This record gives sequence, structure tokens and C-alpha cells, in this order.
Amino acid sequence: MTHPLNRRLLLGAAATLALPAVLVGHRTALAQSQVTSVIDTLAGQQRFNTLVMMAGRAGFTDQLRGPGPITVFAPTDEAFRTTGGNIVADLLEQGTGGGGSGGGTLGGSSTDTVRLRALLQYHAVRGAYPAASLKPDMMLRTINGNDLQVVAGPGGGLSLRNPAPGQQFAGMGAGGINLLAPAAITQADMAASNGVIHVIAGVLFP
Repeated sequence: MTHPLNRRLLLGAAATLALPAVLVGHRTALAQSQVTSVIDTLAGQQRFNTLVMMAGRAGFTDQLRGPGPITVFAPTDEAFRTTGGNIVADLLEQGTGGGGSGGGTLGGSSTDTVRLRALLQYHAVRGAYPAASLKPDMMLRTINGNDLQVVAGPGGGLSLRNPAPGQQFAGMGAGGINLLAPAAITQADMAASNGVIHVIAGVLFP
């Protein structure tokens, strides 16, 4: 028979050992509760204002908030300023605005809206592709319908490029601007509830 004092000591020790597991579980649940969809994760950071605004104008928001999984290669505001800025500005200026629930649809349909959506969909791939699954020379079929190629990047990292500029279907008529240096992945594996986000230092043109 266990002495009452020893029994209390044993129970106290068991409770102390269980406490870290309880805290870890609490932290995990809290972290999971803070993970949002791809578009909401991007909207929560000031460096993706251009991408978020373009997604709303192109009617792409709802897809980025859908069940997924989806992998998005997300150019920063600086990337949009320094890569093909004139084409992006033209697409935005010629859009028609419009409404819709959740910013996911655009009133009317214009050629420029279609091209803007094609540009954004070229940055997204169906399925979850964490950085560990990306290898040099790997081809990814984008939601746009064209391919992206993973290539070796600076410092042992990875970059992305259009493997066949001017030859892929479902493009946006970007002409020679898709003859660009590969866009380096500068931050990998940003978690979202419906996929994964990799930050890139350039804009990708189909």
C-alpha cells in the first residue's frame, strides 16, 4: 500500500511532468488559430499591398481564399516597382473597378481584366509545395495553364523563371518583357490555412 504522503508526491510529480505537454498543446492550438488563408495572410503584411490590390481587381481573391491547397509565389511591392512596372500600371489603369462579395469578382469583363488575372494565376500552383519539395529544373504547371521552372538561385537558394518566353499558351501578351532574369525566392514556407506562400524578388510574366 502506498503511503498517503508518497501518493501526493507522485501525483504532484506527474502533474509537473504533464504541464509542458499542456503548454505545448496550447501554443500549437494558438498558432493554428492565427493561420489565415493565403490572401488574408498576404493582406496582413504591408509589403504585399500591390499583389492584394491586383487580386481584388482581377477577381482572384476568392480562389486565394478557397479550400486549396494552393502554392503562391508572391512578389513584394518592391518587386512590382522594379520588374515590368509599366505593364502592371497599364493593366491596373485599364481595369473597370466593380464590386462583388469579398472583392472576388469584377463588374464587367475586359481584355485587360483577363490579362491581369492571367498574370496573377501565373504565380499560383495547385497543391502544396513547401521549399523542401522544390528542386532545380522542376517544372510546375500554374493555374494560368503555363509552366514555371525552378532553377538554382544565388547563394544556394532557388529561383523561378518562364522556361519558354513567348511560346506558352494562355499568356497575357507580355512580349519581350517575359525575357527576364529568374525571380529569387527570398523567403520560403509562409504558412497559410489553405496552402503555402513563397516570397519572390521579381514578377513572373507568362
